[in-house]
Amino acid sequence: MAVRQVIGNPFENQIGTVSPTAQVVDTYERGVAERSSLGSLSDMLTRLSAKADPVLKAAEKRAAEREYAEGQALYEKTRKSLGDAVRDGIIEEGASPYLRKGYRVSNLNILSNKFATELDVALNAKQLYKNGNPAAAENYARKFAEDFAAKNNLDGFTPQEVAEYFLPNQQKSSAAFISAWRTKNVTWQRDQ
Repeated sequence: MAVRQVIGNPFENQIGTVSPTAQVVDTYERGVAERSSLGSLSDMLTRLSAKADPVLKAAEKRAAEREYAEGQALYEKTRKSLGDAVRDGIIEEGASPYLRKGYRVSNLNILSNKFATELDVALNAKQLYKNGNPAAAENYARKFAEDFAAKNNLDGFTPQEVAEYFLPNQQKSSAAFISAWRTKNVTWQRDQ
């Protein structure tokens, strides 16, 4: 037969007590809020604005981006300067600044593409590469840029807009013009 192990009684040799294990505490008193209507309203609005500000800013940003895209599409559709568009009633005089910015930026992008095309055409049409002086090509590109700015009324745009949306493309086009001039000049001299 199997021998059974004896497991000790955990309650053996313990002193029995009936003393309370909890301690006396102060009685609970419900907190009384100060009943200032403006104070509680202020607290509520502070908590609400902390939650609502990010949502409102995101909605405002989405609306601005939508109006900006609408301004670009409007320019693509009409291809008129801003002054003419306002005069003709295409854009309201007090229209959204984001709509107007999209319209102006799109206009500057088109002008920068037009600048690049006209500068490239001038190199071939006027056969500027036959002049062997590299400084003449750089001077021509600079003078062409000044004349283009005057002819296309770039003064009607803010300097920040021109610097951000027109000048980078102008500088790339001028550098490409000078590079093409050098290549065509070397080819022309070799043929001569």
